[in-house]
Formats: sequence, C-alpha cells, structure tokens
Amino acid sequence: MPVTQLHLVFGPQGAGKSTHARKLAEAEQAVHLAIDDWMGQLFGPDLPQPLDFGGVMERVARCERRIWLTALAIVRGGGRVVQDLGFMKAAGRGRFLALADAHGLSAKWH
Repeated sequence: MPVTQLHLVFGPQGAGKSTHARKLAEAEQAVHLAIDDWMGQLFGPDLPQPLDFGGVMERVARCERRIWLTALAIVRGGGRVVQDLGFMKAAGRGRFLALADAHGLSAKWH
C-alpha cells in the first residue's frame, strides 16, 4: 500500500481539526500546515477594524495558494504534509484534491 503523502483535514470551526491535525502530523512524521497559523502571523496584526470580509477572504486565498506550493515542495522533497485549512466548502475540497491528482500525489481526507 502506498504511503499517503498529503493528508487533508476538514470540518467545522471548533470541531477539533487543529488538535487532530497536529496529532496526525506527529504520528505520520509530517509537516503540519494550518491556515490559522499563516493568517495569524501574516495578517493578524494588520487587519482593519471593522473587518472587511472580502479582504479577509482574499488573504485566505493567498495563504491557501502559498500553503499548497509549500506542501508540494515538501512532498517533492520526500516529506509528508498535513493540511489544516478547514475545507468547509465542497469546491475547496475538490480544488485541492484536483491539485493533488494533477501532481500524482496520494491524498487522504480526515
């Protein structure tokens, strides 16, 4: 059975995704890439008040693109990745699964 290279964690906010993803990354000796970490570090201190939802979602999309490229580099280097991006919408799940397929990666949903 081939080794899963890319683990994709999805579920609603507050469901324990990040806790599960961190434990999974440790068990799989994988790199944990979480949207919350990226958004908080890159944009948290600079978010305007009141929040502009459109602006926030554009930043999320930028982070997701960068996380994908980082995950791809890790996997191409022989590593494994746990992506903790929420994936609440079917379109987002489909997009990341299509990217994995396009690059010949083994992906598993959690």
